[in-house]
Amino acid sequence: MPAAIGVRGYCVRLLRRGEPKFLPIHSRELREPVAEFFQKFFLDHASSTTNEKKERMWFFEELQRGNRGDSQGYIHYGTFGYQAAIIDSKTKKRNYIRKITDAEQIPLFYDLWFPDGALFGLMAFQSFQGRSCKELVYNKMREIFEEKNPGYTLGFRKLMPTQDSSSPFGDAPVKRLVLKRRSVSSDVAENYLGKIESVDLELTLSAQGRGSLGKLSHFVKKMKDTGSGILTYEGKDYEEALVEVKIGKKIRRIGLTDAEGDFGVIDITDNVEHGPDGHPTYTSVSSEIREILMKFHEILRDEKK
Repeated sequence: MPAAIGVRGYCVRLLRRGEPKFLPIHSRELREPVAEFFQKFFLDHASSTTNEKKERMWFFEELQRGNRGDSQGYIHYGTFGYQAAIIDSKTKKRNYIRKITDAEQIPLFYDLWFPDGALFGLMAFQSFQGRSCKELVYNKMREIFEEKNPGYTLGFRKLMPTQDSSSPFGDAPVKRLVLKRRSVSSDVAENYLGKIESVDLELTLSAQGRGSLGKLSHFVKKMKDTGSGILTYEGKDYEEALVEVKIGKKIRRIGLTDAEGDFGVIDITDNVEHGPDGHPTYTSVSSEIREILMKFHEILRDEKK
C-alpha cells in the first residue's frame, strides 16, 4: 500500500508590521524585494539547517526557478535524537544501528508560485505519512525576511478547503463521507460476530451515481467542532472524518478533523505515481500540486484585501 501523500496550501502575503492591510506582494517599498528574497533564501538553505531544540534537520533542493521568485523542488527533512535498529522487513535481519545523531532525509516536494498580476503568492508543502516541516520552514522564511526588511513581514495563511462558502473548494460537491470512532461499544458488531470486547467503527455515506451529499461548505456546517479534535455529526462524536469531493474531473480526499494534523490536508496519494523508492515521482507530484494551486488561485484572484 502506497505511503499517504498530503498537500497543505498557503497564501503568502506582504504586510507592514502592526497593520492589517495587505500590500502587493512585489511592492517596491522593500529593501529586498520578495522575488530576490526567495531566490537567496533557497540558495542559502541548500545545506542543512538544524533545529537542536526540536531535533529536526532540513535543506532545500531547488529544481526549477522563475523570474518572479517562483520555485519548485524538494525540502529534504529528517529527525534525529534517538537510537534505533534498522531491520530489513523481508529478511528480518538487522542492517544498521541508527545513531542518536543520525537523521533520515525524506524528500518533500514544495511549490512557490506568484501568479501573473496577483497581489499574493501561493505555496504548497507536501507531507509523507503525516511528516512535514512546513512550520519550521515558513517561520524561518518570516524571521529572515523581517531581518532583511525592517518594518515588514510575510504572512502565511493556511488555505482551508473546508472553511466556508468562500474557501477555494467550498462549492465542490461531496461524493463520500467517512467517519471513524475508535474502541466503541461492540453492541452492533456482536449481532454479526458474536461476543467481542470493543471495535473500531467506520461509517461511510456515499452519493449515488452523479449525485452528491451537498456542497462541501454547507456540509461542513452540519458538523460541530468540539475544539478537542472531535467532530460531532448527527449527535454522535467521531475522532476522524474525511470527505471525497469532486474538483474538476478529479475526486480529492480532504481531512476534516485535526487527527494527526490532517485538518484541511488534501490527500493526493491515489493521484500520483510512486517510484521504486516509495516516494511520488517528481513529474506526477509537481503536476498534481500545481493543479491544486491553480484551483486556489482561481478562487482567490479577485480578492482585494
